[in-house]
Amino acid sequence: MASWQEQAYKVLENSLYPVPQELNGVDWKCALSDKSEKLAHHLCAFSNTTGGGFLAQMMLLLHMCERRGSGIDRATDAIGEMKLPAYKAQSGDDYTRITLYPKKKVSEMTREERIAVCYQHACLLYEDGMAIGNQSVRERFNINTKQSAMASRILADTLESGLIKMENPETESKRYTSYIPFYG
Repeated sequence: MASWQEQAYKVLENSLYPVPQELNGVDWKCALSDKSEKLAHHLCAFSNTTGGGFLAQMMLLLHMCERRGSGIDRATDAIGEMKLPAYKAQSGDDYTRITLYPKKKVSEMTREERIAVCYQHACLLYEDGMAIGNQSVRERFNINTKQSAMASRILADTLESGLIKMENPETESKRYTSYIPFYG
């Protein structure tokens, strides 16, 4: 019977070409060293074999990789803190393109841009177990209290587009209504 080192060497050797699709739900940090890209591909391939989940867990604990999807939440949060318009995501057969836009005042945004910002804001808060309302939309868009009608309009437009829904449809007061993403 071959030792574990020989088995690991064979798995790594067999993983050289082609690099398999990552199945374990982690995003690999390829900026660990100058030669990290190949190392990350090998570790990724090794972690997808039977029993390789241990390696993925170890890499998570060593902060060499992240759980899949955690980066987009942090990026969306940073975009919100900087009061930037919503990012635009496009995906093709073998790529995903994210487009960021420079800072704009809410009055300079199109209706579609305001809806996208409101929806992304709702998604981010929903992940944290919260809902959006007039106040959080005013904060996200940097709208003062005297212009709360503008925040209400943004919420109404986003609701009409079907991207958000009322958290509690039985709420009678529009003033205290909270909203969550349509999938919540």
